[in-house]
Amino acid sequence: MRRFPLIVLLVMPLLASAQIYRYTDANGNVVLTDKPPQDAQAEQVDVRTPNAVKVEPSSLPPTAKPEVAKAPNYKVLKITSPDGAEAIRANNGDFQVVVRSVPALAAGHVLQALVDGSAVGEPGVSPLSLTNIERGTHQLQVVVLAGEKEIQRSNSVTITVQRVALGTPKPTLPLPKATP
Repeated sequence: MRRFPLIVLLVMPLLASAQIYRYTDANGNVVLTDKPPQDAQAEQVDVRTPNAVKVEPSSLPPTAKPEVAKAPNYKVLKITSPDGAEAIRANNGDFQVVVRSVPALAAGHVLQALVDGSAVGEPGVSPLSLTNIERGTHQLQVVVLAGEKEIQRSNSVTITVQRVALGTPKPTLPLPKATP
């Protein structure tokens, strides 16, 4: 059904230049064709010149495009804690990320923490809370977002998360030897 208007538009120039015949077939369907049928009575259809309307240029002023607020350039966007100089002892994998920005975070901007390049935690303002981060060494970054658009990234900080490993067996001490 969607193709019908397209087909009509494509056929219209042909209809304007060709002779059209109309007849009813044996099933009662009305048929329009450019060749007269041999086995049926057909009548010629008068194809008129299609209507044409001249489009005048608009006298309305062009619509003004809304101004996009220029995103501030943060001269400083730095993760101040954890600083990467020491390991983070977090048995449950939870810790906070403190970020310093100069100038202060603009209205409508939020921070998003990235751990190994993937967004972690909810976007917000400093300090950002990260939960259940796996133990090991990771790359930590912070991104400034305006809606879903990335404005700026901080430098990457290497962090090491230390967690208790529950699946490892406790070391066994050698038993003292019995003395006779």
